[in-house]
Amino acid sequence: MQIDDISFDDEYYLNEITKRIYYAETDAGGIVYYGNLCKYIESGCAEWFRKYAISLNELTKRYNLFLVMKEANLSYIKPVLYDEEITIRTKVKKIKYFSIQFITEILLNGEKRYSGQNKMVPVDIVTKK
Repeated sequence: MQIDDISFDDEYYLNEITKRIYYAETDAGGIVYYGNLCKYIESGCAEWFRKYAISLNELTKRYNLFLVMKEANLSYIKPVLYDEEITIRTKVKKIKYFSIQFITEILLNGEKRYSGQNKMVPVDIVTKK
């Protein structure tokens, strides 16, 4: 039997990290620059792997592959400002044979400010395929 399509409920394999917003991450108005949201999503995914599997660095060393973000979908709910401390909440949505989908929420004091979904796929370090 081959399992190649696994879905998870909302709280299964949840990971949270906290981060303070620095001036370099904001625009002239002191609001987090939208391009940084993918960095936060990547941080959440990397720490999810570190907690529940192995670090992405170890994944590359052991299996000669790395994960790339193939798709990202972001929703902006309310801005995050300079010097605020956010929680990056990451959970698995679905695992397929050659991909893993995550849901990430950026929270401020428990209030959702941004949300995103992304799909990561493995790439061979030698062939880049």
